[in-house]
Amino acid sequence: MKVRSVVFLIVTLFLTINIGIGQDVFGVWQSYDKSGQPRSHIKLYKKDGKLLGRIVKILSGTTPRVCKGCPGEKMVGKPLI
Repeated sequence: MKVRSVVFLIVTLFLTINIGIGQDVFGVWQSYDKSGQPRSHIKLYKKDGKLLGRIVKILSGTTPRVCKGCPGEKMVGKPLI
């Protein structure tokens, strides 16, 4: 009985420590293209219990693609992010 209590205590302590030091996903992250070059900075945040993301910076040296076949004339030629 004593061994079970000690094992239970160790497992509980281990799980508690792992939960406490887990990495948070919120913050600014860097995205990469297929060749491994940095492309942009994306901010992840929580709003109304949902995980949301927003592009906060497009790094220099990256050329954004433009819309060629978008419906409506307003979007044609505009950069896609």
